[in-house]
Amino acid sequence: MIGRTAGISLLLLLSSQAAWSGEPSPDTPGAHGGKTPAILTIYHAGSLSVPFANLAKAFQSLHPGVEVRRQAHGSALAIRQVTELGKRADLIGSSDYLLIDRMMLQSKPPWASWNLLFARNSICIVIGPKARKISSADWAEVLLKPGIRIGLSNGNLDPCGYRTLMTLYLAQEALGKKDVFNRLVLYNSNITLDRATSGALISIPSAVQFKDKLVLRPKETDLLALLESGVMDYLFIYRSVAAQHKLPFLELPPEINLGDPAQEPSYANVAVRTNADTEKAETIQGSAIVYGVTIPANSPRPDLAKTFVDFMQSEKGRAILRDAGQEPLPPGTYSEASQPPRATK
Repeated sequence: MIGRTAGISLLLLLSSQAAWSGEPSPDTPGAHGGKTPAILTIYHAGSLSVPFANLAKAFQSLHPGVEVRRQAHGSALAIRQVTELGKRADLIGSSDYLLIDRMMLQSKPPWASWNLLFARNSICIVIGPKARKISSADWAEVLLKPGIRIGLSNGNLDPCGYRTLMTLYLAQEALGKKDVFNRLVLYNSNITLDRATSGALISIPSAVQFKDKLVLRPKETDLLALLESGVMDYLFIYRSVAAQHKLPFLELPPEINLGDPAQEPSYANVAVRTNADTEKAETIQGSAIVYGVTIPANSPRPDLAKTFVDFMQSEKGRAILRDAGQEPLPPGTYSEASQPPRATK
């Protein structure tokens, strides 16, 4: 529930998990008499690479003394850069707002006080250049054929990974795609499934392993170059990323794509437990895909970060998100765990 309302060069860029991406401003040292820019540091989900790059470029044009530096990770790993590794950041952007709630707002001590919900997305299947076309009628049958390889990101690090597991389970149970979850996931990994009257629980061990049909990488954008090179045939990924890179994809029905808030009662029939065999295990209930952003408590420039958040919610910022395939939410939409900042609108 949402809470209250108050291309190859691009593929290579996205596949670099730890490399910094910067949009140098006109006042980068050496540009205008050696002025030192104000650095705005952002850790964000891989699926936010394109929209955040475009937001950063537009923001810098309005604030020429600012240089935005970004680093893409799986969302959980992006948050842990701050909460566990002690790195300082001005903004955290997650493809699952609930991760920010649990790992930052509800931690002791809390790492943030609010969580702005700013965009939606959905899961689709990207079709590789050497793969046969698929349809809503036959995709499950095709993916189960011998020799077909499918890319999934690591659900312990990346929401797209655990959301893909939810989508496959819902396809099997809600759409009657016989054994597609069992044969794709359970037969080709050490992931397990437990059923109960309250719903299904998918457990991902900390040392998750894929074999045969499945290809594993830390985050979903790491798999794009492998798909382009023909190493694998199909990839479960966010619809926005497929659209940004003009990749052919199959739109999945709302009953399973996690993109329709009206379907949340159905999505809630499945949950995923990440790092299931450790004390850091987290259980994530199925829900519609909603992105969140926050300013960590250790932000070196919280006022500048808030200015960036305000820009994200402006008409221009919302248009940039929409152009990148991510439908923006109404400005001032916060998670239920938040204490919204007065100045952010």
